[in-house]
Amino acid sequence: MIMRKIREKLYIKRNIYLPVEVIIEKIKEIRHKGDTIAICPESTNGNWLGVKMATLGLFPENTLIFPQYYSSPIYSIKELKIIAEELINNKFRNIIFSGFVEYFETFIELLNHKISNSKIGVIYHGSLATNSEDKKTTHLFSNLLSLCEDGKIQKLGFIKKGMRETFYKLKNLNTFHLLLFTRKLDILPAAKEKGFISIGIFSHDLYRKNIHNQVAAALMTVNSRVFLRQNYGFDYLGNIDRIKTIGFNRSYEDYISLLMTMDLNLYVSFSECWGQVITESLAYGIPCLAANNSGIFDYDKELHDSLIVNEFDDSNEIHKKIEEILIKLNYYSTKGPAYVKKLNDIAQENLITFVND
Repeated sequence: MIMRKIREKLYIKRNIYLPVEVIIEKIKEIRHKGDTIAICPESTNGNWLGVKMATLGLFPENTLIFPQYYSSPIYSIKELKIIAEELINNKFRNIIFSGFVEYFETFIELLNHKISNSKIGVIYHGSLATNSEDKKTTHLFSNLLSLCEDGKIQKLGFIKKGMRETFYKLKNLNTFHLLLFTRKLDILPAAKEKGFISIGIFSHDLYRKNIHNQVAAALMTVNSRVFLRQNYGFDYLGNIDRIKTIGFNRSYEDYISLLMTMDLNLYVSFSECWGQVITESLAYGIPCLAANNSGIFDYDKELHDSLIVNEFDDSNEIHKKIEEILIKLNYYSTKGPAYVKKLNDIAQENLITFVND
């Protein structure tokens, strides 16, 4: 235990920690670009990566990626106070916390100790369903709502469909619904193994992700190769030679390069806040099956009816949807990019409303 703590401290010092002076310079650079700053937790081995990429999509020029170790702070209260004072001194119109970790509560309290014209906002990337998986999440979300009710957070944005209305009705909070941007990278796809149907299922093994049903469905597809982050004990399904694992330590560019080689992706989860894999796939012309839980396909009835699996807890129904899409693969490949552009336009409108409030 002691040696592990020592190794963690060395790792943080060498690979994660940035001197406060560097953080301050980054704040000043962002202020030169505009009067809004978005503060987002740094990712560790994939942890918080989705929120990080979502934040960079929303605020590509104005995001401060805040160093941390998983979800734990690496700066003292004294250091956080110095950073908070710098944020206030730069007179931002908006200070937005994208994602919510426990030490952000301290950050927000420090900002409220000083008289400031800045509006503090939070973008919450979770959903109510995740509260069943981790009671710490429930506690943290409760604290977030209390900060809003106390007036220490002036606006609260939700990515999850329906949560804006829920917490306006329950708590009378100043709430907003935000869609995530999907920005295409100018990169080439990785080398593709020819002669097979490549199906990507780039998800974790949380219960709500429904990954076992999806892997079974993909393996039922004749001549398929199934690409996963990790083999979460799928040996019982057989056909192990057709399962390819890619790991979690790839760069985002490498991940997208691989995603581009898929014929079809699956993200048929029981509960989802948004599901960036879905829109990332569509942006590069890769159809992606989903469940009706995030509102991604609310703006196109044809895609809604074609790519949503209604019986998402039935591996055979998922498989049948796979077969339907493979028959018209080229057609859906052309519709995806145009639809993502439409989503980005709506995302832009919603973001402007949130920022200008």
